[in-house]
Amino acid sequence: GNTRGLGWSVIARQRADHAFAPIRLLQKRIAIAGGLIALVTIALGWWIAVRVSEPLVSISAAADSISRGSRRVQIPSGGGYAEVEQLSASLRTMLGNLNRHEEDLQLAQNRLESRVRERTAELTKARAEMELESRQHAMARAEPSAATDPPDTATAAPRPPPWDRALPPSTRTVAGR
Repeated sequence: GNTRGLGWSVIARQRADHAFAPIRLLQKRIAIAGGLIALVTIALGWWIAVRVSEPLVSISAAADSISRGSRRVQIPSGGGYAEVEQLSASLRTMLGNLNRHEEDLQLAQNRLESRVRERTAELTKARAEMELESRQHAMARAEPSAATDPPDTATAAPRPPPWDRALPPSTRTVAGR
């Protein structure tokens, strides 16, 4: 070709596919290397994610156990990560506080139940005393009214006259006896 106007000289002529073959080979090698690097990066990322998430999964399982009512749960450590260690320590503190509060509540409930039993016993005793006193009052009220009631002559023993009742029994006399 005519390249005199540009100041160039052509030494050899080649077809374009032969001329660009080394560039295409370099592109293929870069693509393969990039793919391998991506696979290694994905595998490394997966390994790091699993390593970070395992303690979190264990801590989550322990927290689920606590939420279902279990209090004898061992909160796992954080696996060497400061944030996970802090979360684990916070959960252990929370569980300790929860256990102490439950123990305090149980003690308060036991004291309250004991006080209720004592008060119930006191009320039962007071009720029995009141019933006894009420019966005694009823008997005392019934006794004077018996003096004004007509005697049942078939079963009643002879009674001394009212003026003779104040005397001791040894000085009372009954007419005809």
